[in-house]
Amino acid sequence: MSRPSPVPSPNPAMASHRIDANRSIGALEIGAAIMICLFGMATVQTYNYYRRYPNDSRWLKFLVALVWCLEVGHVTSASSVIYAITVTQYEDPRPGRQLRIPTGLGLSVVLGGAIAPIVQTYLAHRIYVLSKKMYIPALCWVVALASFILNTLCGAAAFGGGTIVNFGNHWGSYITAVLGLGICVDGLLTISLCYYLRHDRATQFRRTVKLTDQLMKWTIETGLVTSVTAFIALILWVTVNRNFAWLGALFFVAETFANAFLAALNSREGHRAAPETVVNWPSTQYRHTTDSMPAPLVSTSPV
Repeated sequence: MSRPSPVPSPNPAMASHRIDANRSIGALEIGAAIMICLFGMATVQTYNYYRRYPNDSRWLKFLVALVWCLEVGHVTSASSVIYAITVTQYEDPRPGRQLRIPTGLGLSVVLGGAIAPIVQTYLAHRIYVLSKKMYIPALCWVVALASFILNTLCGAAAFGGGTIVNFGNHWGSYITAVLGLGICVDGLLTISLCYYLRHDRATQFRRTVKLTDQLMKWTIETGLVTSVTAFIALILWVTVNRNFAWLGALFFVAETFANAFLAALNSREGHRAAPETVVNWPSTQYRHTTDSMPAPLVSTSPV
């Protein structure tokens, strides 16, 4: 009886590019679980926004709807990527195989990458409202637009097929630039908003100062959350780009921006109080009382 022929050893060149399925798929599924949880939170926040603020401007309502629709598309396409990697391609027996780019990856990159520039553009507009100066908002708009264009190019390239490893090799510098630009814009927005809020603090009523302090706290918290998330994705991309840890982190970066944006809008509910006098604030009027914090008369973001 003849002995079975041995399984051929993988080509060393291919093996060096082989992705560690154990670490990659695990990291990808963890990132997907976080993404889905954050999407659920964003959906609840979107519902609460339309229920609490029916008198907000149409453009702000449209912006919230646009962000949520982009999230739906992003989560759906990202879920198809996870299914393709963990089910469709998982049983491929070829030695030294490389996972091919799933069809939904390009759409996920384009849709998810559009959320951060939209939120950043809105916050840059808030800086203009507070400062009445164009140079910082204009810089943020230009950088956010550049990030969006680079991200769209990466997404379009993913539609071309090929393997994920080759995609990373050819478009790695673009991915690094997108994440790096996003971190820079977040930092500039956070510092600028805090600076102008603190600058106006000296001219406000004592009770209004409490509101300003709370707004600064919200600004720092949301800015840190989005910046840290993007920084984690960048570090994973630079250090372990041979597996899917970076992709798992990238999946929930967009959801982080959406939740920070919606949380900022919905936080205005906590500032409501009984009306007595009126205090003017940049782009927003607040009723002032002696017993509580100011409450917004018109629905705008706290930043």
